[in-house]
Amino acid sequence: MLKKRVEGIVHGATDVVAGALDARANSITVRPEDENLQRIDELVEAEVFPDRSSAATFLVAEGVKANPDMFAKIQEGFAEIRRVKEELRSLRGAAADGDGAEAEEAAES
Repeated sequence: MLKKRVEGIVHGATDVVAGALDARANSITVRPEDENLQRIDELVEAEVFPDRSSAATFLVAEGVKANPDMFAKIQEGFAEIRRVKEELRSLRGAAADGDGAEAEEAAES
């Protein structure tokens, strides 16, 4: 019973990884803590994944999926940063055009 369950998990994970490997073109270097590297190596040794890179890719994707609220908050923060930067660029453009009064009004609002 347990063997069939493990085999089902392995096959499911293998399908997910195969799809992810086909779609990925990015590469990063990571320095995992010893315990995390041990988990990655266990996934490879159990033949759930063919190599460390595939196992790490899977774990990163799972981490992103497990924290949607955190990433939504980060995206909101970046949207606000982009908005402020655009506003500052507009002020700079207005000042460069010699329209300092308009730039001051925009800064005060």
